[in-house]
Amino acid sequence: MTEDTQWIYTKDCLPTKGQTVQYKTLAGDIGIGNVLRTDGSIHLPEDDENTFLVEYYWAEIPKGGLQN
Repeated sequence: MTEDTQWIYTKDCLPTKGQTVQYKTLAGDIGIGNVLRTDGSIHLPEDDENTFLVEYYWAEIPKGGLQN
């Protein structure tokens, strides 16, 4: 973790497909999941049927700032 690690709003920058992220849902639930598609959908490893979009994810901001 670095000083650049923080919650990132998904309307500003989506997580990368294949990345494992800590996420926060619109309801405020926090968990860890795998990013399934390029639209930022999160897949929970314990439930193959549970795929959803999140509002924030915890990650390091890339050098050069947020980009979509």
